Amino acid sequence: MNTDYELFTNGPDWSPQNILVRYVYDDAHFDSVFKYLSVHIDVNNRFRRQYDVTKASIRQTCLAATSRQASAEIISTVMVISPFRKLAFPGKYCPWNFKDHRDLDVPINDLYKHHLHLLPSSSNAALYMPPDTGGLGLSWLSDQILMEKWAMIWRGLHLDHSTRVATEGLLHRALRLGHTSTDFGYRSAFAQCNISQILTGLIKLTSSIGLTLCKGGAPPQDTPSQPLAQALQLTLHSKIDKKLMNHRITTIADLMTSLRTKTTDELPP
Repeated sequence: MNTDYELFTNGPDWSPQNILVRYVYDDAHFDSVFKYLSVHIDVNNRFRRQYDVTKASIRQTCLAATSRQASAEIISTVMVISPFRKLAFPGKYCPWNFKDHRDLDVPINDLYKHHLHLLPSSSNAALYMPPDTGGLGLSWLSDQILMEKWAMIWRGLHLDHSTRVATEGLLHRALRLGHTSTDFGYRSAFAQCNISQILTGLIKLTSSIGLTLCKGGAPPQDTPSQPLAQALQLTLHSKIDKKLMNHRITTIADLMTSLRTKTTDELPP
């Protein structure tokens, strides 16, 4: 979840400067929200109003489907064809974390168990595991949202110039928030952070199955583009990591060149 934080920058004379970033009240669902193409967008870019609308829609859909006299196969097919697609459209634009995505599945789990005549205490994982491993092979709504988000990003990278630039901007923001390199031509991995961004749910999902989202390119190790925090193996979001997050190995060389007449005590902090 986003919280107030200080943005550390350096002035022209390399003096440290702190900028306080504040977020508005989370529950201001109406004064700070506008709706565009059926998506509720809030000023904090958290999409909490859209999340509440999506959860309410899921609950209403599941409540109506619970009383239907139909087999579990028909119920699951109808859910994938209509409600899932309708709810996944706004969801793919939202920076919800992985837990938020999984919480959307709770009413759907209860619906499936009702029509399958399973006990409420039955394992949720058994509903979605492949049949060859003992599951029923049903579809997660949360997974469909994340897959459509990934498909949207992939299409954006292969469309016209303006769309590609906008999509790359979102991906570069995700890299910067994870304190990893965005230099052209160098490989870098997307890392989890405490600030919501478009890849938040995807990063957590891929890491849970042993995969890592990466930007392709040459390895930055031992090159001028390697971040200092990565070279020093600093803990992400630690105090010194925040101070060095935008510095590369070249920073040391630049400082030593421009300040070669000064003593070590005179080097900027």
